Amino acid sequence: MKFIFLLFIGTLIGWSNTSQSQTDPTCVYTNRERNLHLLDSLITATEEQEEKESLIYEKSVLQLKSGQYYAAYTTGLSCTGKSEKDGTYIAAKSVAALANSCGESTFERKCNFIYAAQLAEEAGQSSAAAYYRASGPKQGSCDESDKKPVQLNCWGITVNVCDHL
Repeated sequence: MKFIFLLFIGTLIGWSNTSQSQTDPTCVYTNRERNLHLLDSLITATEEQEEKESLIYEKSVLQLKSGQYYAAYTTGLSCTGKSEKDGTYIAAKSVAALANSCGESTFERKCNFIYAAQLAEEAGQSSAAAYYRASGPKQGSCDESDKKPVQLNCWGITVNVCDHL
């Protein structure tokens, strides 16, 4: 049974990488949407926990690749088992991808990179965490009056930015 699922996943990924889908943007969208729909069906039908965890991770990858960053973030954080760290890394990539469009001020938008760095660290991706942190607020942007937490409304979390500089 596991082989059939792996073969199916390989086929799904292959559909998104065909030469037609690389030249026809409409085809890419249709194939990825179809793949996500099929993955949802497989996730629902799968009873073996390890296979379900793998399928949920594959769903987060497809969402990330298709630019569905909020969905990829949520799905990535829902990954468990062997895929938990990889899913958390997908969430970090999603936060970083939307960092410049989430927040009212430049400082708030840069704070998204601190959150992305925190997620990357949880995922064991120290080099990505360092990269994201370098894109965030700089040391001089925190003085005594700015040490309050920053609410990141896009993600529904609060970060203590100055503690991470």
